[in-house]
Amino acid sequence: MAVIFDMDGVLFDSEPLHIRAWQAGMGPLGFSVEPQWYLRWVGIPDWELAKYLHNEHGLGASDAELLALKREHYLRITAADLRPFAGVEEGLQQLVARGTPVAVATSSNGEFCRHTLTCTGLLGYFPVRVAAEDVTAHKPAPDPFLRAAALLGTPPNACTVIEDSPTGIRAARAAGCRVLAVTSSYPAETLGEADEIFATTALAIQRVLETR
Repeated sequence: MAVIFDMDGVLFDSEPLHIRAWQAGMGPLGFSVEPQWYLRWVGIPDWELAKYLHNEHGLGASDAELLALKREHYLRITAADLRPFAGVEEGLQQLVARGTPVAVATSSNGEFCRHTLTCTGLLGYFPVRVAAEDVTAHKPAPDPFLRAAALLGTPPNACTVIEDSPTGIRAARAAGCRVLAVTSSYPAETLGEADEIFATTALAIQRVLETR
């Protein structure tokens, strides 16, 4: 068995920092990024949001320029403020001690993936990482999880995915994985497609350890 983790909202509470970065970048251009509005973009690559903002709202900048603004603010904010969720590192230590293969499959780009895992001290647990540029079809397509399973050398139906968004849950189910959801980003009633739902990632990891 292997465990594939989504990253943002699962390993650490980074979604609010993504919002802060978009707000810092887009606010001076006249677009207000509200937290409730941003929820629809959880689990979707940043370049898609930048493209949407450029196409639908203009803002006097190209989508590449909007994306660069967001990235600049996000790297600064996360370096200062990002921390793992309580119990996550301890859970990863237990998984590794038991010889359980683990991976990350994220809609963030590779730069953000390495940066945030480094900031939180978790990079060493994840030699296998699948980022946005590593697949051509993104969540809710199954490709990120299929690629992670292949890199781990584990069949998808022997992988447990820990996710925080409906988009990610649909992707994991389409890949044929078992799915545990956490309510860090969305309420439980929106995560019903998961096999089980937990209040925290630490509790989801404990479930994996109990059922191994």
